[in-house]
Amino acid sequence: MSGFELERYLEELQEFVDIDSGSHDIAGLTIAAQWLEKKYDAVGMKTELRFLGENRRPILIACSPAVSSDKKSDVLFIGHLDTVFPEGTVAERPFCISDGNAYGPGVADMKSGVLLTVYLAERFVRENPHIRLIAVHNCDEEIGSIDSEELIKILGAKTGYCFDMEPGRQGRNFVKNRKGVAEYKISFKGRASHAGNAPEKGISAVRELARWVYDTFPLNDASAGINVNVGVVSGGTASNVIPEFAECIIDVRYTEMELLPEVEKKFMAMAAEPAVEGVIVKVEKLSGFPPMAADEKTDIMMDALLKAGEKTGQSFEFESVGGGSDGSLISSVGTPVIDGCGPVGYMYHTPDEYMDISSIEERYALLYEAINILMEK
Repeated sequence: MSGFELERYLEELQEFVDIDSGSHDIAGLTIAAQWLEKKYDAVGMKTELRFLGENRRPILIACSPAVSSDKKSDVLFIGHLDTVFPEGTVAERPFCISDGNAYGPGVADMKSGVLLTVYLAERFVRENPHIRLIAVHNCDEEIGSIDSEELIKILGAKTGYCFDMEPGRQGRNFVKNRKGVAEYKISFKGRASHAGNAPEKGISAVRELARWVYDTFPLNDASAGINVNVGVVSGGTASNVIPEFAECIIDVRYTEMELLPEVEKKFMAMAAEPAVEGVIVKVEKLSGFPPMAADEKTDIMMDALLKAGEKTGQSFEFESVGGGSDGSLISSVGTPVIDGCGPVGYMYHTPDEYMDISSIEERYALLYEAINILMEK
């Protein structure tokens, strides 16, 4: 397909995957970003490597020669470099190929999609240099884009279309909608006491936590598009001590922006009136992504992809999914996004993660044709 060098791609993917780049591994993330910067430089893109936040997390911006200093673009590619896997994972299970699939930490989510962006950029610089392309690769998406959100939104507001290079879905499908996601830490402070000698002097933080597990469950409403899950709980120090401290982490998924304030209102009301007298409750929002909503501009992108599919002999559908991504940040500033544009992946965030090698060239050809169709409009 148009001279795509699959062997070279897989060799470079092995190099890329075999760099530990967990979200909290700043050294590994910096190595990965510098590695990728060299690849973009080699294909004629202008690169800028920045470091954000107190931890100096890298973020790489690569622009085609047609992009001016104001960073306005026709097409924006986004794709994060961080994975959910800690330092040392590569040593345990490095990149490998078996039965037509590529394995390794982050191979699907989402180093294969990020590397494919380099190959697409290379072709556009060579064959369509007038198209203004920008690629943005942050290093904190898996923890809520805590440092990169503002910059991603700024660049997202200055582009016509965005392709999020997250892994393609089963059936070669793309993603058109994502639920919003918000994560909250609820902290409980009571008073410790000996459970045998003076239980009446204690105030159980764990007991109040248990109330939250039960009283937040009715907030789940599938028909309204709300999911609330108390996913992590902790508290207490010993079985013979009335627990002074407890904590839980709550995950909220929602389809419309106006739904989240109602959930937060319930949280604040529960915190203000604890069921266990004397317990102090604190609600803290840790991270989140807004919903990624489809509109008429998204329809234009989907139509272009379908026409490109006809031209390249590919069929697929567009899905709505529950997980958040940086595509949601782009959508929140009014720019249309299609997600799941990378090679097709499975089992991400697990030791069994893999990527379907046969989907690489298909995605390359499809996205190239779709973008050209969009630029003709």
